[in-house]
Amino acid sequence: MGVGRGAGGRVIAGWIAMIWGVGLLATPASAQWWNEISHFGRNKVNYQAFEWRVIETENFRVYYYQGEGDIARVASQMAEDAYARISRTLDYRLSQPVPLLVYDSHNDFEQTNATWGLIDESTLGFTEAFKNRVVVPFTGSYTQFRHVIHHELVHAVMFDMFYRRQGGLSTASQLWWGPPLWFAEGLAEYLSTDWTTEKNMWVRGATIDGYLRLDGYQAYTAGYSLLRWIADEFGADKIPAITRRMAITKEPAASFRAVLGVSLDDLQTRWERHLKRFYWPEIERRELTDEMGRRLTDHRKDRNHYNFAPAFSPHGDRIAFLSDRDDYASIYIMSAIDGRILRKVVTGERSSHFEEMHWSRGSLSWSPGGSHLVFAAKHHDLDALYIVSAENGRIQRMFRWRQFNALFSPSWSPDSLNIVFVGVREGRSDLYLVNTLTGELRQLTDDFYDEIAPRWSPDGTRIAFASDRVLDGEDSNVLPVGFDRNVFVMDVSAGVITQITRAEGEDSSPCWSPDGRRLAFTSDRNGIYNLYVADLDSGTERPLTNVIDGVFQPDWSRDGRKIAVAAFNVAGYDIFTLTDPLAKWQADDPLPPAEFLERRREEAQSDSSRYLERPPVSGLGHWRFSLQPHDSSGNPLTFVSKPYDVHFSPDLVSGLVMFDNINGLMAQTMLRVSDTMGDHQIQIYTHIYRNVEDADFQFAYYNLRKRPNWGFSLFQFHQYYLQSFAATEWTSDRVLGGAVLLNYPFNKFTRLETSLELSDRERANFSYDTYLRTPVRRLPGVRTLLPSFALINDNTLWGVTGPTNGSRSAFQVKFAPEIGFNTYAYTTLIGDYRKYLRVSADYALALRVSSGMSVGRNPGRFLLGGTSYWINFHYTPTYSVTNDSLIPITQFITPLRGSRFGELSGSRYALANIEFRYPLVRELAWGWPLPIVLRNIRGILFLDLGTVWGDGRGFAPFAGNGIKLNYTSAGMTNAPTRGPLAVGGFGFGWRMNLGVAVLRWDIAWPTDLDRTLGGSRQYWSLGADF
Repeated sequence: MGVGRGAGGRVIAGWIAMIWGVGLLATPASAQWWNEISHFGRNKVNYQAFEWRVIETENFRVYYYQGEGDIARVASQMAEDAYARISRTLDYRLSQPVPLLVYDSHNDFEQTNATWGLIDESTLGFTEAFKNRVVVPFTGSYTQFRHVIHHELVHAVMFDMFYRRQGGLSTASQLWWGPPLWFAEGLAEYLSTDWTTEKNMWVRGATIDGYLRLDGYQAYTAGYSLLRWIADEFGADKIPAITRRMAITKEPAASFRAVLGVSLDDLQTRWERHLKRFYWPEIERRELTDEMGRRLTDHRKDRNHYNFAPAFSPHGDRIAFLSDRDDYASIYIMSAIDGRILRKVVTGERSSHFEEMHWSRGSLSWSPGGSHLVFAAKHHDLDALYIVSAENGRIQRMFRWRQFNALFSPSWSPDSLNIVFVGVREGRSDLYLVNTLTGELRQLTDDFYDEIAPRWSPDGTRIAFASDRVLDGEDSNVLPVGFDRNVFVMDVSAGVITQITRAEGEDSSPCWSPDGRRLAFTSDRNGIYNLYVADLDSGTERPLTNVIDGVFQPDWSRDGRKIAVAAFNVAGYDIFTLTDPLAKWQADDPLPPAEFLERRREEAQSDSSRYLERPPVSGLGHWRFSLQPHDSSGNPLTFVSKPYDVHFSPDLVSGLVMFDNINGLMAQTMLRVSDTMGDHQIQIYTHIYRNVEDADFQFAYYNLRKRPNWGFSLFQFHQYYLQSFAATEWTSDRVLGGAVLLNYPFNKFTRLETSLELSDRERANFSYDTYLRTPVRRLPGVRTLLPSFALINDNTLWGVTGPTNGSRSAFQVKFAPEIGFNTYAYTTLIGDYRKYLRVSADYALALRVSSGMSVGRNPGRFLLGGTSYWINFHYTPTYSVTNDSLIPITQFITPLRGSRFGELSGSRYALANIEFRYPLVRELAWGWPLPIVLRNIRGILFLDLGTVWGDGRGFAPFAGNGIKLNYTSAGMTNAPTRGPLAVGGFGFGWRMNLGVAVLRWDIAWPTDLDRTLGGSRQYWSLGADF
């Protein structure tokens, strides 16, 4: 359950995904008939093997690695402090110490094996359910670090309260249950931080603009808001009472009614009515965003989320900015006059050079001549500063240093010789200079304060930046947790720092006027992020805006006529320009405070007991954490560090026992264990069916500590097939063997997968009457030594039913050498390329081409037809397993809709698919007989074309008029004539995500691209789209 932008709520849902994933891993590679080349997907790259150590406190085991001892000690203090507050509020004690895994940077954090899932830059921490592990990175800000630890520990206490009351994981039925996402994330925020300007901005905007919800990314803020209102309306003591009752009953709605005497639906209605009364009067006191200036981007029209980091070119005619308008974080240049997109300079998040674009702290800077741009992005395991051409995006130079954990906010000096940037290393976020010619580094600040957004003055002698530093009167060992952020100016040559702003609140993102006499910056001193200007000569500060939403990241054009800002509006961010900004100076009086600030002042002056009963979150910003901590008696605290010992414990234990009169006792078990770091994974799967000989089992070990990842497995499994698809006799294959796996991820998108499998396949025929008890006859066995290699690339983005943007490709080679004990000798090559084009918002075109060949003494067989995981499947009637001795090296190739399984067979194949994917039903609700709501049902139009050849037949898919299909004029009712001709099918369908799987329905007609041949065929199937 991550803290961050849209990152949370993935633990409870992740339990299902983990169980599903273990089931997939338990299937040996040789059992995979479907042409899913290994597994597509992005990579988690373990660039380094961390040497872990552990600090044990009263309630935590804090794990850290070499070089981050200071951060680990700080995390220990923060964790114990947070837990004391949480425990007092919820009146609950942990049943066992919580593992707290601390990473030195977000780049290191992304390598964690404590979760199978990939971690993106918006995730600032998470709590894993099975071992109740809290995993957090340090990203440069101690205030944020404390907040994330506190937030995640609320989840850890809730997991312990809800599922570990008996000293271990609860029953499987409880694991499938979780509190509502808005309650879990809302409570974590409610207990870990004050109500902030940013939270207020999101809830106010959602209320006024009509998109308020309690799910999705709003679960954090809207859930917090609802709990906050409940505390005010009914008393703060009701929040822990609801939590405790929910932990016992596992019934959220009943828990709210029992404690408050009001249904959850009524509560939500009253809360929403309260918010409307609270926020709507603000409209009369503020500017709407479109009244503030000229809109240059429109995220609603483009159906994207953010347009950030505007930067005027030196001539002022162009603006570079960071946007996800193509679904990926990329850099664009637009006209500063009308917002027309001139070009996309950098396509981010698709290659190793720009794995992550740091969109949440994005900053762009032009070279003085306007020919280049500089920005920070992730490259492999480190951040880098990139200098690229503003015309074509080609990389001109890259600066990358091993000593930095993160790089942010570069700014180019007016003489083009230096770039100032924020570098994070060893728990410190400081300013640095790099010489663009020599690459020489110079450190400008050296302390624990969080410096952000540096910007050069026009004359190149000063740097403005924002920081939570305190210049005078503060102990240097006291960490800046909860300190106000202000604007400062540094004289570069003298190293002298001058504080410019001193108001209460967050002042950030300073930018210079062309004459160097003023600084524009953003501030939330009135409870809303507005644009202000500070006059450096007079020391006065005045607001330039009075918006209802919020403005960020200003940039002043070189001629002084415009300021560009990123402004929040309707759940997204857009670029606006303010013309003649100094003419917008407001009166000397401060802006009217936001409604929540007025309320906070009333609470501070009130003696009402309802406020005194609130959990101890008021004043959370006033801690004093130190690098040299002391206990309450003033004695220095000591932390004993121990080496990390690998110790295995269960992640998942499941079992099922059945009995019937025909098969007798049957049992299925699945066990997954790992160490605390998740670097060593063991999976055991068993399926006992009548006796040991008929059982299925697998033992697998995976070492994920550092690339290359490796593992091995031992397995026995059975496959059963009808001897022919119109017969009543069965064939059984018992496969016994082992495999060694070695995967090398080059980066987040590309990897090499290798394996070496040795298997022995025993075959027997059974009569239907004996129901697989006594074999009619046994057939010769098949022994295979099979090396395989696959090169896989995947940078796709996913929607609710499948990929929607990007591309994926794979090239696979399987080679069974001609050695004495190999029954078969063959080489199989398969290539697969898929491209997904975002046509417009919610609409996508999916293209796929795939081809394969098998050669050698015993070439394998490809069977084209049907679709994967087809529920109401149909086979080609004439196909016979007993006549096909190559069934161990046969692969089904799908989708080829309009056809049955095995419609075409050959040692070579080609397949092409085209799908147009569109939103069919956004929301469908029933009121009777049961209240059911279905959302995001996707529609598709498709065309599939496939052909096979080989086995002495040449490539000749086209015959006569168009593509001739192997059907008689009677259509699908007669058996096809098997041959080297092509099959095509077209049709439409829909997809619906059921939570644990995607349900697909298609209807297809066979075609020769000239006319329809035969009747339609329906396909009910499971799984995501290709």
